[in-house]
Amino acid sequence: MSTATKTPLIVETELGTSIAGTRTTVYSVMDYIKAGHDREYTLRFLPITPEQLDAAYEYIEQHREEVERNYARILQREEEARLRSEQIMRERSPFPPDMPLEEREALMRKRIAEHMIVSRRTSAHVHSVFEVNFSRLAQIRETRKAEFERAGAKLTYMSFITKAAVEALREVPIVNASVDGENIVYHKDVNIGIAVALDWGLIVPVVKHADEKNLLGLSRAIADLASRARSKQLKPEEVSGGTFTITNPGVFGALFGTPIINQPQVAILGVGNVEKRPVVIDDAIAIRPMAYLTLGYDHRVIDGAVADHFMSHLKKTLENWDPAAV
Repeated sequence: MSTATKTPLIVETELGTSIAGTRTTVYSVMDYIKAGHDREYTLRFLPITPEQLDAAYEYIEQHREEVERNYARILQREEEARLRSEQIMRERSPFPPDMPLEEREALMRKRIAEHMIVSRRTSAHVHSVFEVNFSRLAQIRETRKAEFERAGAKLTYMSFITKAAVEALREVPIVNASVDGENIVYHKDVNIGIAVALDWGLIVPVVKHADEKNLLGLSRAIADLASRARSKQLKPEEVSGGTFTITNPGVFGALFGTPIINQPQVAILGVGNVEKRPVVIDDAIAIRPMAYLTLGYDHRVIDGAVADHFMSHLKKTLENWDPAAV
């Protein structure tokens, strides 16, 4: 009597040998094995269950030679892609190699200005502002931040906001859409752009497939992209393909902003400064960490009621965060 060599949880997809029902391949698991990480550590970062991870381990063990061979090919393709990206960046750079830094910065500022003006002319900008109580998140951060730091990540409010935005985008998918001519394009993937302020301007690296990452994974991805943005180490594909953008003027102390939509997207979330202030709770005055969140949206595509539905869902998620979901 023959026995199947594959476990039921391992299937073949367009991505390769994968864990059923996810976009995680056995080669993603191999990354953690090669890095020497144990089972507990791997489960913190990959959006899979313990049962699914054990199935991947079993498959890798049963097909070690084949997996090692394919993994080596993947690493080679990734290295070739990295080299091609660097070549493309050099070829497509708007700056001549000998252009002084001051002139590069001036040209970049000009192009950012042009992009913003085009966006204002293209989209019918409207903004909705919601006030959010961050008390529960402050308590969770205080309890769990040391654990995240041991895992090499910082548990910031931006991590929570990004995760909550992903959930709201699932609830209200039109906010994750874009405009192509006279057509509205709905996106299956949720790719979150995180605006990063630089000395010479602004750049928006993108967290791809943000809907497939847990809170720890998002924290690491956001920190990694921001760090490499500031050190000018981003790849071209890491600053494109966004479906929704978050910008954080609150990091400089702003109460809130009215951000301009990043075309061809249809919405952008602005995050104000989280600060303690008096609020009325159950007819009593209390001091709570509060912040204003602003949704800028294209009124050609999104009605006010739809935008407020999105923001209400975002607010409810942030104010009622389940500590067990961290």
